[in-house]
Amino acid sequence: MRGRVSESRSPAVKVVLHFTNRKLVRGFLLDGDGELPTAVDAGPPQASLLPETLEILSTEGQAITVNVSDCKAVFFVKEFDAHDNTDLRFFRDTNTLSGIWVRIRFVDGEVSEGLVPNSLAFVVDPAFYLKPADLLSNNVMIYVLKKALLSLEVLGVR
Repeated sequence: MRGRVSESRSPAVKVVLHFTNRKLVRGFLLDGDGELPTAVDAGPPQASLLPETLEILSTEGQAITVNVSDCKAVFFVKEFDAHDNTDLRFFRDTNTLSGIWVRIRFVDGEVSEGLVPNSLAFVVDPAFYLKPADLLSNNVMIYVLKKALLSLEVLGVR
């Protein structure tokens, strides 16, 4: 059944697309067959980059195609209506997290911190996945397009 979440399935992957013009689109990620895939893993998907276009079922119920290059970031979230605190918090119990701890600043002034993979792909690819360091964050994973960054600061290696 296209665009519907079955009661027998896990909740669909929720995304909030942040565009470079500050527009937001909230919706559910559709796979190539128009089906709703289930939860995002604790780590990034196997592919290091998202496809050039994403199929989204908006919260208004419309199926839309989005060019990822028009976004500054794609936020994989737990809830659409939750708001993350802007406070940056450090946690002692982060044994399950590994990578390079970075602080990023987008050209629009938004700041985030988290862990990125310690890999060549992080350096050479036009985008990367950021795992928020705050395990209580509404953000599960953030797909960051480098062209939307003002700065990236390495804070440490974990």
